[in-house]
Amino acid sequence: MKMKQGVQIALTLMLGLSISACDQLIGLSVNKIFELQMIELCGEDDAACIKAVETQLPGCSQKYKKENDAFMSASADDENGFAEIYLTKLYGCVVDEEGNSYFEYAPE
Repeated sequence: MKMKQGVQIALTLMLGLSISACDQLIGLSVNKIFELQMIELCGEDDAACIKAVETQLPGCSQKYKKENDAFMSASADDENGFAEIYLTKLYGCVVDEEGNSYFEYAPE
């Protein structure tokens, strides 16, 4: 499944929150947005995908914290490149029982 819809909104929210809120609140808000987007892409009939998102995404977020931190501290000129690196890794991290990724980040 390709991730396009809502990514720009999530990134805008993340940047907006970074200006006015603490890092912990930003992380929780953004992770919840990504979780909801992924679950929506799974579809209500794909229980295995939904469970994978719910159980694996927190670990994926922690696994790629370094990439997220690099994105959050990037200059305006570099933020798109760092965002693409982080989101590609994050979306590719949620996998099925065979190790195949449920999602693929596809920037517009």
